[in-house]
Amino acid sequence: MDFVKQIQISEKFQGIYLTEFSLIDKLEQDEHLIINKFLKSNSFSYDCLPEIVKQSNVKSDYYLRQLFDTDKISFEDFRKLNKKEISNFFINYSNESDWGDDRKEFKTLLEKFISLLHEYPSDKFYLISQDWFDIDSKKMRNPENWIYTYYFLVIWFDREKKTMIVCDWNYD
Repeated sequence: MDFVKQIQISEKFQGIYLTEFSLIDKLEQDEHLIINKFLKSNSFSYDCLPEIVKQSNVKSDYYLRQLFDTDKISFEDFRKLNKKEISNFFINYSNESDWGDDRKEFKTLLEKFISLLHEYPSDKFYLISQDWFDIDSKKMRNPENWIYTYYFLVIWFDREKKTMIVCDWNYD
């Protein structure tokens, strides 16, 4: 699995990090095997970090880590959704009542995310959400589970380009 590129989209303290990996020799494997192996790899724990974090050798503990503990999550913690279902999931999330002033930024990110989805031919998306776990779940890291307002991880494959796309979407 080789790192291809990372795109960052942010609105104030909310952001999406879209990281793409080449999968030329792994596409014949089942997606759940690829995802399980990926979650335990440096490709996930390092390559998916924002560039600013990777470049900060002096204050690496200044930044929040990824929310999910890579030793404790697995493919089974994800939900498989098609393109319409994943779009509806985030649209419904954006329409919840407890947003306050932050809804506008989330909806801006949502528009950009849905636009990005249409660039890929995939119709299988694997989603995991912070909201699916109790605050004390061992599958989430401390103190990140207390600090992130929301945290989503979405993984999908582009079989035409032979890539895997990882979307880390959070608000801290």
